[in-house]
Amino acid sequence: LKKEIDKNLSIKGKRTVIRNLYLLIDVSASMKVKDIKPSRLVCTIEFLQSFLEDFYDKNPLSTLGFGIMKDSKFYQVSDLSQHSKVHFSKLNELKENDTQEISIQNSLEIAIDLLRDSPLYSSKEVLVISGANATCDPGDIAETIERLRAQKIKVSFITLSCKLFVCKKIAEETGGSYDLASSKDKYREILLKHSNPIEITTEYIQSTLIPIGFPQEVIIYENVKESKNIFNSNAAVMIRNLAISIMFVLVVKV
Repeated sequence: LKKEIDKNLSIKGKRTVIRNLYLLIDVSASMKVKDIKPSRLVCTIEFLQSFLEDFYDKNPLSTLGFGIMKDSKFYQVSDLSQHSKVHFSKLNELKENDTQEISIQNSLEIAIDLLRDSPLYSSKEVLVISGANATCDPGDIAETIERLRAQKIKVSFITLSCKLFVCKKIAEETGGSYDLASSKDKYREILLKHSNPIEITTEYIQSTLIPIGFPQEVIIYENVKESKNIFNSNAAVMIRNLAISIMFVLVVKV
């Protein structure tokens, strides 16, 4: 598995540095099925813990969040964050629900709102993990696909039960991927594949300047006593230049 991941990372081409990924996790009764031991949801939680570590290791500047699908609704569990610890405790709290219905359309509509304000120089991605045999949607899924395309959001699917035409269609239309996990090992392999930085395409990510700053130390020798009244020792003041966006750090040493 490690060799396969390393092989994927060695592919030539520009890769995304900053990703915004939202996970949509099915917790309906279909995730109680034990075709993947001990159950689909237990394996999902276990694999996601490895996935989170791998994702933040390979994408240190990226953000990730997740929510659950049940009762034909979507429930946000954690916000987009650059810190994996935010998600670990909440993952272990996930439980199966008795309902059989999920709504991929409702979930994607909320994901669109959550990713809408992401910077143009970063990717906007959704990964759906589902064990359901169907989706109960209130409207025309084609309209949701158009909104996803307009927001340049890639949607990928990992299904655990059977191939769903609607999922494959959404993935194809948005530039994502569609995979059916036929075994426990295959499931883990497919999931970890999504931790790899994705290839940059101008259709989904725009080339633009990113405002950054480079702190520098400035020692003040004059009016030290007067400055001491304003700043504490080793205090720092950050001033943003509207034209160049550079950060200056003034360190007062007494």
